Amino acid sequence: MESFASRPEPAPPGALQPVRAAVAGVLGPIRTFVVGALVLVPMHVVALTGLLFATATLLTRAMPESLLGSLGTWSLNLVVVVVGLLSGIVAGLASAARRATDRLESTIRDAVLGMDTAAGERRIPALPLDEARRRYEAILDRIVALMFERLQVPQFVHRLARRGLRQAPIDDFLADCEARGLSQVGFAEVRNWSIATGIPIALAPIRRQASIARAIGLGIPAIAALLLFLIR
Repeated sequence: MESFASRPEPAPPGALQPVRAAVAGVLGPIRTFVVGALVLVPMHVVALTGLLFATATLLTRAMPESLLGSLGTWSLNLVVVVVGLLSGIVAGLASAARRATDRLESTIRDAVLGMDTAAGERRIPALPLDEARRRYEAILDRIVALMFERLQVPQFVHRLARRGLRQAPIDDFLADCEARGLSQVGFAEVRNWSIATGIPIALAPIRRQASIARAIGLGIPAIAALLLFLIR
């Protein structure tokens, strides 16, 4: 039988606070996406299917009986349901993804703002801007060398790869520091730039893909409704 003295001591009350904060930060955007999808998907499905049904109803009223018989009312209704359902799901999920991305950006911003300044300065010590740029260029050269160390490729391929890597947010951060005339960069500069520019840049591809998917989900039924109206 295990003795009472051998049992592990309970963790201090504040020891689990960072873990709980991290879990809440991860679950927050997921919860936002799930709730948004449960609300927005049915709303978009009903709205888009209703739009197509209304247009199809006008079409069937104006369509000759012989042509309507050859097409079939059930076939037309099936197309309306399938297009409205699929488009509504795509548009609803894309809208929910945008909301989750906004929540994720807010969570990351709050986490960056809540970082301990002393610990951050130990991890990211202040460096002269020229030294930071030199280290960054050395890292780029090393990455390109590792990418092509087993391949004999022309030098212009190296330059293209390096130019592509220079599109990273780090290059934007250093360029912004140079434009503001800073002599050195450290934790405070990284934190301020991340909040103002870095986080939106990092999440921009997700927002772009969600916007494209939403435009497709809304555009297809709109075009279909317009074509049905013109056929009428």
